[in-house]
Amino acid sequence: MEFIRKILSFIPILFLGAAAVLCNVALVAQTKIEPAKSDFTGRQGQGQNKKKVASPNISKTMFLIDRGLAYPDGLYKGTLELGRGKINTMKRYSFRLYLKDNNRLYYFMDASEKIVYKLLYYQKDQANPKYQAELVILAWDPLRNTLHRKKDMSRHQRVFGGSLEYLDLALFPYSFSYVLADKKNKAELSGEAKKNDPSLLLGNSSAKKRVNVEQFPENIFTDLDKGVTVHILKPKQVSPYAELRARLKKEKLLSLDFYTPPKLLSRSLYLSDTKSIFNEELKKEESLGLITSFRLVDFQRDIFSFLELKSYDPRPIMKQSLFHPRFLAH
Repeated sequence: MEFIRKILSFIPILFLGAAAVLCNVALVAQTKIEPAKSDFTGRQGQGQNKKKVASPNISKTMFLIDRGLAYPDGLYKGTLELGRGKINTMKRYSFRLYLKDNNRLYYFMDASEKIVYKLLYYQKDQANPKYQAELVILAWDPLRNTLHRKKDMSRHQRVFGGSLEYLDLALFPYSFSYVLADKKNKAELSGEAKKNDPSLLLGNSSAKKRVNVEQFPENIFTDLDKGVTVHILKPKQVSPYAELRARLKKEKLLSLDFYTPPKLLSRSLYLSDTKSIFNEELKKEESLGLITSFRLVDFQRDIFSFLELKSYDPRPIMKQSLFHPRFLAH
C-alpha cells in the first residue's frame, strides 16, 4: 500500500510539467518570426554592409526588348529609303541580307541592281572569356574601292548620310550594347516620361530640334497611352548617347528614343511587327512575329530613314566563309 501511495503522489507533478511544456509550445507557435527589414538599396538592419540588389524584372524587360530581333537564319530582302521632312523620299536602295547565327552580310543595290555598298557584321571572341565578344563592323565601298572598319564612335556614323547608324543595322539584341539603368534612375525618368515626353511632341518634326526635356512646358506634350511603360537604357561602350528610352506596350517594343547629353532628344526609332513578310519557300505571306520595319527620325537634321524587310528565304545554305572579311571585296 505504501508503494501505491508514493506512485499516486507523483501524478500531479507529471500533469503540471506536461501543462508547462504545452504552454511554451503554444507561445512559440503564436510568435511571428519576421525577417530583417530591408529598404530599396538592399540594406538589412543597421550596421550591415550596403548591397545593391538587382530588380527582378531587369532580365525579363531586356528579353521583351530583344525578342523582336530574334531572326531565324536565312536570306532577307528589303528596301531602305532616305528622306527629308515627312514624306519627301530622296534616295531608295534595295538590299539582300544574309543572316546566320551572329553574322550579317548586307548587299545594297541601286535602281539598276548594281551593288553600291556592302556591310559585314560578325562577332570576334575576346582572349579573356570573361569579356563580351566584340562586334566587328566592316564597310566596303566598291565605287571608291575602300574598306573601313567601324569601331568606337565610328559605329555611330550614318549609313548613306541618313538617320540610321551602322550599329542600328546590326540587328543585334539591344542587350549587347545597352544595359538597363539602375532602379532609382528608372523610377525618376519613367515617371517624367509618362506625361512629358518630347518624342510625342505635336507639330512639324523640325520643331523638335535640340529638344531639352527640362525646358519644354508640360502642355506641349501629349499623354502616353495606358499600358505603356518606359525603360531607361545606358550604353555599355563609348557612345554619343547618354541614354535610350525604350517604350513597351503589352510586352511589345514600340520605339526607342536616343538622348544626347544633357537629355536632348536626338533620334527616335519606331518599330513594327504588324506587316507580313513573304516566305519564298512557302510562296505565301506570313507573320514572323518579329520586327520587319524600322523608321528612324533624326530631329536635329529633320531627316528619316525607313528600312523594311519584305521577303525571307530559309533555304540558302550559307557557309561560314561567306562572312569572312577577305571575301567582302569580291
